[in-house]
Amino acid sequence: MKEPYVSLFNYVDNWKKSINFGYADSIKSAYGEDLSIFFGPEEERTPIKFLEPEDYQRKLSLIKRATIPNLNVSKGALNLESMGTVDFITAFKMALDAMHSIIDPATGKPVLYGVQLQAYNLEEAVMNGLAVDQSLVAMNMKAQRVIYLWRMFEIAMNFDSSLVFGAKGRYAADEERVFLNDGMQGSMALALHGVKTLIVGFSMKDMPYIDFNQFLACNADVVPITDYDFVKVRNNRAMSMLTAGLDVKLEDQPAYNLSKVLSDVNITLVPESATPSAGETKHTAHLQKHFKEFCKDSYSNRFAFQMALKCVRNAWHFSAIDHAPVWGLTELFTQMPKKSVTDDLLIKIGQVMSERWSSSSKVWSDVLKGIRSQYPEKTKSGKYTEWKDHRFTSGANRGLMIAAAIKSLVDNREAYIQSQPGKQKGYDLKLPVVEKGGSDFNIDMPYVYTDTNGRVAEYTNIIEVDDFNNKAQKYEEDKFAEFM
Repeated sequence: MKEPYVSLFNYVDNWKKSINFGYADSIKSAYGEDLSIFFGPEEERTPIKFLEPEDYQRKLSLIKRATIPNLNVSKGALNLESMGTVDFITAFKMALDAMHSIIDPATGKPVLYGVQLQAYNLEEAVMNGLAVDQSLVAMNMKAQRVIYLWRMFEIAMNFDSSLVFGAKGRYAADEERVFLNDGMQGSMALALHGVKTLIVGFSMKDMPYIDFNQFLACNADVVPITDYDFVKVRNNRAMSMLTAGLDVKLEDQPAYNLSKVLSDVNITLVPESATPSAGETKHTAHLQKHFKEFCKDSYSNRFAFQMALKCVRNAWHFSAIDHAPVWGLTELFTQMPKKSVTDDLLIKIGQVMSERWSSSSKVWSDVLKGIRSQYPEKTKSGKYTEWKDHRFTSGANRGLMIAAAIKSLVDNREAYIQSQPGKQKGYDLKLPVVEKGGSDFNIDMPYVYTDTNGRVAEYTNIIEVDDFNNKAQKYEEDKFAEFM
């Protein structure tokens, strides 16, 4: 027997008809029929997609820093845990009140005043779950995280109807309402866009513990996305959108720019769990950090960072890439005139480094060993020394100390070669003293060579190192020691 014809269009059409638009009465009485008090008159609004990047970042920063004790807001988060069960409309009204009290100093008005949100497009919507009126929705705040106002703003800035997947919850028969247990931030953003019916998929298992079960299953028990996955997916989305003739999303730009820089120097990111081979690196998080610090996430500011990557790639072209020498070289090249950082310089520095270290992964361990040896923070009896909390031993200055170690290694190699009889010449490399904030950074990184007896030995030139008393600590001019 033939199955009766069923049209998918009927399901689609019925779902669309179930969606209602508008705001709850309590919201309209506070902020106007179309939130004109909150957003300002419609004719004075600027579409949010045209918001300048600096305006977006300023507003986002203001919301993240907002602390309003009388409105239960701390550092951009609305904490309603003490209220226990809260009606969705009540929580949404409190979020609007908090957002409206944050004043943008650039305009002298509430942070979202003058902004026009994108419309919720039913033709692009994800048809997932049932449309439930906001008045029938509640949240158990003891089973929820805080309401991040800054996340509401981020979603609003990048609102896309095709990415509204709906919330998850539990149906409470005795109360005749649905409890949201996942998708709270998205539901708040949906309400902000004037969608009166929230999209919810809910279980009919009417047990309060389900609230905690669902929250943990959707948030805590999932496998967290890695830094590599973030960069990979954001970069691929950016490239796909460019191919489609669309602009790159603001939040994808850093990953896209970093990926371009790495591609320029033939370096490939691999997952943190992988064993990287030649030209590959699993240090995504570190490279993101360095790219943000030195380049401000901008491709146009890439010079010192990209030259450091290129130098490391050339120095150890048969092995994986570690971030430590990249960090140190970026610090070094940042302090040099661009015209001085030539391909010839990169090749020579790379050759000097590869003579000392067989792979880029050995750089930091050797530098750290030198720091601890030359600037011990404790005596053998356990007392702190003058090097405790000094710039040479500070974790924040490790990149500068790596840079100082590379400079020292180059200087020691030059000095050793020039000290030998005959007409032998070094590379004639002259690197600047590594400094920051008026303070020099010094560490002795000896040049390693084989002496006339066939032993591996070290050579270090005399250097001066400032301590707290501005005294000079001198090292032997020709120090021979077993090289470990």
